Amino acid sequence: MLYRKVPKNGDKLSVLGYGCMRLPVKMQSINEKLAEKQILYAMDRGINYFDTAAPYHNGKSEPFLGKVLARNNCRDKVKIATKLPHWQARSKFEWYNSRHAFKDKAAKLMYLFQNGGIVTDKPTLASMCVQCEKCLDKCPQDLPIPDLLNDVQTDMEGILTKPTVWLGKRLMKVRRH
Repeated sequence: MLYRKVPKNGDKLSVLGYGCMRLPVKMQSINEKLAEKQILYAMDRGINYFDTAAPYHNGKSEPFLGKVLARNNCRDKVKIATKLPHWQARSKFEWYNSRHAFKDKAAKLMYLFQNGGIVTDKPTLASMCVQCEKCLDKCPQDLPIPDLLNDVQTDMEGILTKPTVWLGKRLMKVRRH
């Protein structure tokens, strides 16, 4: 396999990537057995670049890829490109989890860009949670949402949150004019 070095970080990516948009399907769902076999086959042949996105396979591509990599203990052997259109992010958790699970190094800046009110002028930062716990009754997955928001806040927000959001808003205004 041929590899190319990414100038900014030195990562060596295979020139051939594996796109998870077209995973094999069986009865309109991912054929998990065959798809896992194909992913591992690609990795055995040197492919270390995988491309996925939140919308692929009705939202099942990212979790499936993560499950395969975790089950086979090979997450650190690959680089993953993923996308989540901001208009599809139904919650901070969906966005945060996709970035956090895939170890995205730019996650903090992207989190602030998406949730700091830079794009929408309406901030939705995790630190804005008032810990009322009303969300607990509404969550169909019984997630500990206030605790998760605290985790997101700890990982993604800090002393530079306000200045970064302020600067991002100023830069967006300059680009719009």
